[in-house]
Formats: sequence, C-alpha cells, structure tokens
Amino acid sequence: MESRLHRPPLTRRVSRIQGAIADIVAQFDPLQKPKDANGTMPNFEPSSYFKADTEGFDYNQFLNQLRQPGAKSIARNIRHFLNEFNRRPLTLKEQIRVIHDYLDFIVQKMAECEVWKDQSEQELENTREATEKLLMNRLCAQTFCPSTTDDDEKDKVLNQKINLF
Repeated sequence: MESRLHRPPLTRRVSRIQGAIADIVAQFDPLQKPKDANGTMPNFEPSSYFKADTEGFDYNQFLNQLRQPGAKSIARNIRHFLNEFNRRPLTLKEQIRVIHDYLDFIVQKMAECEVWKDQSEQELENTREATEKLLMNRLCAQTFCPSTTDDDEKDKVLNQKINLF
C-alpha cells in the first residue's frame, strides 16, 4: 500500500509525457530539417527523392502516331477489338479480364511496331495509358452502363438480408 502512495508528483509525469509527445511530433515536423543519429543535419536533396516527369503524356501525339502508315496494323487490330467487344455480352469480371488481357497484348505489339519500338520505358508506359484511354473512351457505354449485369440480383439478396435484422 505504501508503494502506491510513493508516486512521482503528477506534474513531473505530465511533463515527461508532454516531452515524449513533443519529441515524436518533432521527428515528423515537415518544417524542420531532418537530423541523423548524431544530431547533425544530413545532406538532404529533395530532387533525389522526387523526380519530375519531364517526358509528359501527349494523347494527341499518340493519336497521330496511330494514324501513321507503320501503325496501320495496330489501328486495325484496335478497331477489330472494339467491334468484337460490342458484339458479345460479358459480365463485369469478364470485361475487366478481356480489356486487361487485350491491353497487355496490344502494348506488346506496339513495342514491336516500327512507330513505337524505339521508345523508352516511360514513353511505353505513356503509350499504354493512351491506349487504355482510347479503349475506355470507346467502351464507356458498355463498361460503365452495361446492359447485362447481376447488380439487381445482388441488391435483392442484400435487401433481404438487411430486412432479416
């Protein structure tokens, strides 16, 4: 019982907690320069951590590349895919799988095509993004407002389960 009575004063405990909290907050203060274990300031160069994308993404340039004679087979393949996609009713999961598989396929073909074969990794990634944008712009009615969906059935089942409670 005496051990409980012999506690440090409340003010000392509060100040230790406040000090610990202040130390933790100071470690994550974005306005303070970071210190290493010795308490000295390390060489911190933000540009080494954050690299700006200088190559950029130009959708119109992609469309112009797609119109070049060397890309004729790619453009024809994309048109064929869009026509075939519209003909078949697919579930949402099937649509996702088909689109991703086709994107992987067509980007691989683009990397082999004379128009895009000399591109860097970043440029090839931009080409993939542009291809995805092209496809999704053309397929938005089928993918975002599909005529075949099982959402109504799922909603009914969920509503029944909610009504049980």
